[in-house]
Amino acid sequence: MPKTKPESASSACARPTNERYAAMNKTPEAPVKVQVTIRFDPDVLEGLRTTGKGWQTRANDVLREWLRAHRV
Repeated sequence: MPKTKPESASSACARPTNERYAAMNKTPEAPVKVQVTIRFDPDVLEGLRTTGKGWQTRANDVLREWLRAHRV
């Protein structure tokens, strides 16, 4: 039986790009998020975190809605 050449370690372990990941999951590519530092009052942060997993996404959604409602 002939030996096959193994894949190189770099190609086998390479992380997929956003485009490849989206194609693998057959979903449209998600918008890129920007990492920032923001300061909240302790009670606000606690309230957000107590809503459970996904609290940052929910906070993002609330801020987006506020921006839509308050456009000049």
